[in-house]
Amino acid sequence: MHLSQSQINEYRHNGWVIIEDFLDSKLAENLYQTLANEVPWEITYLGRLGPVKFPLSQMETLTKRQLNIIEQTIAQGSEKGFQFHYCNYNIQKAIKSKEEVPSSLKRSCELIFNDSFTLFLAQLSGESSINDHNFLASYYPDSGFLMDHNDELKDVNRKLAFVLQLSRNWKSEFGGNLEILDDSGFVKEKLVPKFNSLVVFKVPLNHRVSKVIHKGPEKRLAIHGWGLENSVGSC
Repeated sequence: MHLSQSQINEYRHNGWVIIEDFLDSKLAENLYQTLANEVPWEITYLGRLGPVKFPLSQMETLTKRQLNIIEQTIAQGSEKGFQFHYCNYNIQKAIKSKEEVPSSLKRSCELIFNDSFTLFLAQLSGESSINDHNFLASYYPDSGFLMDHNDELKDVNRKLAFVLQLSRNWKSEFGGNLEILDDSGFVKEKLVPKFNSLVVFKVPLNHRVSKVIHKGPEKRLAIHGWGLENSVGSC
């Protein structure tokens, strides 16, 4: 994983950087195909008592009344100031728990998300205390979004966040853009997902994922995670 001095300088000056063509093209394509076709996604959103998760495949079995309740819950959370609605698959947890994971996905992640990647994050950021990272996959379907937040989490020392974008032929007008916010909540930078690009940004940093408004064949796919300080194991 090669780093240029200009990439290091950009990250340390702006608080984020985009590294294009991050992976070998065949490896990136393999990841895309596996996430698009083989992953058992879970849909997640914020309910009244905390996060709600259930298999995306169950959506087809829900009644109209059940779907309306979910939509109302998502809308109510948005009105209160924070909500999310997307799909995820915790690859790292599934591998560690010895769950059935698509073999190609497991091999790809072992090639990418290893000790060398941890060192890469530490060198890019200048944060020598980063000694681990965690990661999971995300899929934002039509109407998916993630409201304003800064990625800080109690009792977890996140030093930076990363997003490996695996969306093919994505356009700004589809939504699903990673938006960097200023202290007043206004968009300072809009990062449109670009296939095989790695976005890295410091934590805390205010940001959001804009609402997806696209029903076409393109999928808003990514693998994201965090560089961790003084970690003793993560999932």
